[in-house]
Amino acid sequence: HGTAGDCLVYSAGNHHKFAIGALEEMRLTANGLIINTESHFNTDNHGAMLVVSGDASITGELRTNGNLGVGAPNGGALLDPLHISAGNPRIRLEDTLDTNNYSRILADNGQLILSADEGDDQASSAIIFKVDNGEVMRMNGANVGIGTNNPSANGSKTTLHINSDSNGAAIRLSQASNSSLIRYDDTNGLQVGTIASKNLSFETADTTAITINTSQNVGIATTNPSEKLEIYGNGAALRFEAA
Repeated sequence: HGTAGDCLVYSAGNHHKFAIGALEEMRLTANGLIINTESHFNTDNHGAMLVVSGDASITGELRTNGNLGVGAPNGGALLDPLHISAGNPRIRLEDTLDTNNYSRILADNGQLILSADEGDDQASSAIIFKVDNGEVMRMNGANVGIGTNNPSANGSKTTLHINSDSNGAAIRLSQASNSSLIRYDDTNGLQVGTIASKNLSFETADTTAITINTSQNVGIATTNPSEKLEIYGNGAALRFEAA
C-alpha cells in the first residue's frame, strides 16, 4: 500500500487499485487495465480519459465506451468511434506469421485506397467484398468477378466476369426508368437490346453505323429506317460474293 498526495495505490486480491479519496480511478488486473470512464482525473481539454504520447503497444483487447483517436485530430475533438488523423492516414493489416504479408487502407488527398498484399508476398491476392457473409465481388489482379470467386480473363485482356450458375448474367444500363441490357443465359445465348421503347444503335468512330428502330427496321448509315432493311449512301449497294 502507498499514497502520493491524495492518490491511494493498494492491492486487493489478484488486482491493484488506484484511487483518489474513495473514488476508484483505475484497476490493474491479469486481464488488463480498467479505467473508470466517469473519472475526473487525467482528462485533456476535450475530456479524453487516457492520453498516450508516442508509440504504444497493447497485447489483448482494447475496449472503450467512447471514441478512440490516433494521431492529432484537428481541433482535438474525436468525431468517430475510430478517428485517425495524420498525413496520408493509413491502417496496416498484417499477418503475424509473415510480416511481408500485409494489406493497407489508405486515405490520400481525397482518395480512398484499398491495397491487398501490398508487400507483394502472395501469388494469388485479391480484394473480396461480402454481404450477409456471402461473396458478391472479387478483384483478382486486374480482373473483377461478380458472382464468381475466380474471374477468368480473356487471354491477357483485363476482364469483368459476371456469373450466375442458375439464371445467367446481365449488365443493365439505365437513365431514370429507361433501360437497356446485355445479357446471357444458356437457353437464349447472348442478347443485346433495349427494354424501353428506344432504338438500338451500333457505332464506329463515334458515328452511328447501324440502327434498329422500335419497328424492327434496320438502317445502315441512316438512323431512321422506314423499311426492314434500308441502306443509305451514294451508290448504296448490297453485295453478295461467292467464295
